[in-house]
Amino acid sequence: MGIVMARRTGGKFYRSFHQQGAVGGSDADFEYLTYQLAVVAGIQMAPSRLEKVYGPYSTFFTKRFDREGKDRIHFASAMTMTNRSEEGNKEDAPSYLELAEFIHNTSCAIREDLHQLWRRIVFNMTVSNTDDHLRNHGFIMTVGGWRLAPAYDLNPSIEKSGLSLNVDLESNALDYDLAFSVGEYFDLTHTEMSKIVRDVKKATQQWESLAETLKIPRQERTLMSPAFLTN
Repeated sequence: MGIVMARRTGGKFYRSFHQQGAVGGSDADFEYLTYQLAVVAGIQMAPSRLEKVYGPYSTFFTKRFDREGKDRIHFASAMTMTNRSEEGNKEDAPSYLELAEFIHNTSCAIREDLHQLWRRIVFNMTVSNTDDHLRNHGFIMTVGGWRLAPAYDLNPSIEKSGLSLNVDLESNALDYDLAFSVGEYFDLTHTEMSKIVRDVKKATQQWESLAETLKIPRQERTLMSPAFLTN
C-alpha cells in the first residue's frame, strides 16, 4: 500500500501531524492506542498503523476512507452538513443533537448511525477526546445515500474539562448521565445505553497495558492517566 507524507493528499494513507503536546514525544503513540481502544469499543475506524519514519518518535497513519481504488468517495464534514461556521459557533455552541437531527433527516441507515454516534459520545467522554469539534465528524456518500463516516482524529487530552460539542443543548460535561439524558434522540433504550457504556468502559480499561506494549514512558502514562475515565 502506498503511503503519503502529507495529510489528506492523494494516496491510500495519510499521516497524522502532532505539535509537541503535553505528553512529550508520545502523541502519535497515544493516538494509536486510542485507535486500538476505539476498535474494541465498537467505534467504526479506518485501518491505521504506527511506524517509525524518522528519528526516535512514531508516526500515526490512517487509511483514507474517502478513496476506493482510484475513485473518490464524497465526504463532507459535520460543519458543512449542519450549515455551521466557526464564527457562528462562538455565539451558539453546536450540539451532538444537531448531528442526530441530520442523521434522522438524511442517513440511509438512521438507527445504525444514531447508535454509532451515541457510542462515540460515550467513548469521547471515557478517553477525554475533547477535540471533537464539527470538523472532526463527517459523512460519506454511499450507494444508498449519506452515512456517518468512520471516526478519526481521536486523542486523549488532559487540557480541557469538557467536550467541544455540547451533548444536549447546554452542557458539554464528561458525564454519562448527560449522555443518558439524550438517549431518546438516538433511538436508544436505557438497557441499550447501559450495555454500550459497559462495553466502552471495558474496552478502555485496557489502556495501561496497551501503553506498556507500545513502550510509552511511565512518566507520560502517569501524566495522561486522568484522561481515561474508566470507573
